Amino acid sequence: MIIWLVLMGDNMGFYDAIIAEGNFKRWFRGLLIWIGIVLALLGLTFDTYILALIGLVIGAMGMYAAKAAMVNVKPFREKGKC
Repeated sequence: MIIWLVLMGDNMGFYDAIIAEGNFKRWFRGLLIWIGIVLALLGLTFDTYILALIGLVIGAMGMYAAKAAMVNVKPFREKGKC
């Protein structure tokens, strides 16, 4: 809870905490990739293939967001612009 309050601040919402300039922030993209890798490896280690599938989907979402940031695609509109 304390980390959440420090991360969010007083005037910052959830949108501003993970999205900057129309893309996920770098730390969030990395977090998605690593969570996906860990879940996929755990699923394959313990023969829980649904966990491996969820891990692959989460990791793919992180990689897609990283690719979108590299080519300067903005999947999210900037706050305040229509």
